[in-house]
Order: sequence, then structure tokens, then C-alpha cells
Amino acid sequence: MNYKVLSTKILDPESKKELNHSFYQYSEKDFIKIIPTDHYLSEIVCDSLIFTSQNAVQIFLKNSELKKYKSKKIFCVGDTSKSLLRKNKFRVENCFNDSSSLAKFITKNNKSDKFLYLCGKNRLKNIEEILSNNNVDLIVEELYETKLLYEKVNCMYDFILFYSPSGVESFIKNNFIEKSICFCIGNTTASALKALTDKIIIAKKPTIRQLIKQVNNFIN
Repeated sequence: MNYKVLSTKILDPESKKELNHSFYQYSEKDFIKIIPTDHYLSEIVCDSLIFTSQNAVQIFLKNSELKKYKSKKIFCVGDTSKSLLRKNKFRVENCFNDSSSLAKFITKNNKSDKFLYLCGKNRLKNIEEILSNNNVDLIVEELYETKLLYEKVNCMYDFILFYSPSGVESFIKNNFIEKSICFCIGNTTASALKALTDKIIIAKKPTIRQLIKQVNNFIN
């Protein structure tokens, strides 16, 4: 059987190679667009940095004023973000599967630090709420905004791959989930779908490779 699979993000060639194409009729569309803000990351006094988005990491690494942050501790979500930061010689103190776990760890173990949270404009506010409720000093700097593209698809898919709550929001504007099985890169993305379907499978780690592995495992 050939399952119809839709990725709500155009994947790089290496990621697509991971799919078991003998079983899939694969399609892909970008449902969101990342737009960097006109933002100069000036020196901000802090002890540690927080990243919950790979997009924020990629934009941060393009900044020309990075040396001042080389000594800072970094707390991030996702192995991909961790790998990118360590490859560029940054000090990743801890990595988590979701933002709530990150925030709760900080409140228990690093409450006295002053944090700089580098993120997008269209974000969930759970980190800010948890840290604020626990009197953790937090500065928020928005590095990008997310434009929803509201693409429309012309058929029903057996499997749909989601990578962010924004991608979910963009998809459901002009499309229906119906009987599709939704594969989500993490818990936060899955939460955006829970009111619409219970057919949700979450990657064991928040990476594209692990997400595709879950798709391949599902049919074996």
C-alpha cells in the first residue's frame, strides 16, 4: 500500500532520504515563512541564554556580534539546536524536549541567573509565564516573525507531518484533518492539534530525523 504523506515543511534532501519511499506517495509544502526582524543584537547583560526554536538559533548564528555571548550558558530545546550551537563553539548547558521542561528545570536549578530569551514574535508564552511566576529575571528579544501562508491541499492524506503550532494553524485555516494521522515533532506542536484529533504521534526527540523514524516505524 502507498500511503499519502504530506510534510507541512519542505525538507532538505538528506531528511527526505530517510523516508521509506517504497511505501509513500510523498508531497510537501511550506505552510509558514520565517522572516528575520531588522534587529541588531546589541550587548545585553545576562548570565544565560534560552532558545526554544531552531529558527532563532540559525538567525542568532548569523549575527556579527556573537563573541560577547561565547562564555554564556545556553539552555535550549531540541538536539538540532544543541548541535548547531556546539558546532559553533557555544556552551550548551542543558537540552530539553520541550519548553515547559526547560522552564521548570531553570526554576529549580538556575533561579538566580539572569536570562536572555531569543525567540520569535509568534510564540507560546509558557516560558515567560513559568519564569515570571517564579521570579526569574528574564529579558525577551524577538529575532523573527512567522508568516502563515495558508496553503490549500487538494486531497486527503493518510499521514501529515507537523513541525510547529504555527504550521498547524496555517494548515487548518483552509484544510481538514479528518482521518489523517498527525505526526508531530514535539509536545507543543501536538497540543495545537488535540482539540481537532486524537490521532497524534509525537517524535521521541524533537528532530526531523526522529519524526520521520516514527512515520517509518508506524507501517512496520
